[in-house]
Amino acid sequence: MTINLCIEQLLEIENQRKENVYNEETKCIGLARVGNENQQIVYGTMKELKQHDFGEPLHSFVIPGTTHYIEEEVLDMYAIAKVHAKTTSTVTHQHPEVEQKTADEPTNNDNNSLEQPRDVSQLITLAENELEELKKKALAKGLIQNQDQTQK
Repeated sequence: MTINLCIEQLLEIENQRKENVYNEETKCIGLARVGNENQQIVYGTMKELKQHDFGEPLHSFVIPGTTHYIEEEVLDMYAIAKVHAKTTSTVTHQHPEVEQKTADEPTNNDNNSLEQPRDVSQLITLAENELEELKKKALAKGLIQNQDQTQK
């Protein structure tokens, strides 16, 4: 089943039952071909995702519960508006900080020099880097304290 058909059926069921569990504005995550070079991870409303072309299977669909603000920041990196704004000719990357390196497009920008993770170790490294960036933001906002300062 495609993500688009899944959303269509879920909204139809909600319309019939009228349980107010979700609606077209409910934020969701669509995933397609995870782990492949042309994987897609897209975050948006059911209405937005229903219109998005996820391409060939395999597809997964997630309706998250209440999210933490840090989870929201990570999900926003996959927001559908950013996905549509960022395309490449060879590989569709749904992570805004990741672009395919090509010989004809050299770059010195660290955010654009990362490659799409190809295996678990690269994915872990990418996640660790993102976590460090989130920690820096939280420190700057005063939401957490530096461990070095608290141990002194």
